[in-house]
Amino acid sequence: MASFIEMELPDVQAGFRKGRGTRDQIANLRWIMEKTREFQKDAYMYFIDYNKAFDCIEHDKLWKLMSALEEDVRTDELAIDIVVLIVLFSSDRPNVPLEIDGATITKHSEFYSNLLLRYLQSVHGCEAERKFSSVTGALGLLRQVSQSSVTLFMGTVNPAEAEELPREFFKTAE
Repeated sequence: MASFIEMELPDVQAGFRKGRGTRDQIANLRWIMEKTREFQKDAYMYFIDYNKAFDCIEHDKLWKLMSALEEDVRTDELAIDIVVLIVLFSSDRPNVPLEIDGATITKHSEFYSNLLLRYLQSVHGCEAERKFSSVTGALGLLRQVSQSSVTLFMGTVNPAEAEELPREFFKTAE
């Protein structure tokens, strides 16, 4: 039985194999983090709780999303911060009360989109339009991933224990 299971599991499968258990994987991560510090390199990691998310994540779309942004935009912290603000003020998000906050959300979304374009122009010159286009393409992919993952944690968060965002956060001086 063990040889059959060994044949069926993909090479990248951790756990269920000798030398590839949780402790081994933690040791590998520590070694990678040590080496990135030693060689002064950046390391990007993301973790998925497969108990909750195994069937919900469309890995091909997630990979497209991660690779849609050009590398110099992906590694620019200010550009990423502005992209986060664009996503935060997106009217495409579920449960956004457009009848109440629609004008404010639209205003901020347009403002941060224009700010990102101006920032990219100041840093990348004539390449800015292409880089901005890659951001808008990535945001489109994010919408697709978000739509299919909207129920990812449904039923796992008790609404009585969750805090709402303060409404003052979205208010601006008129």
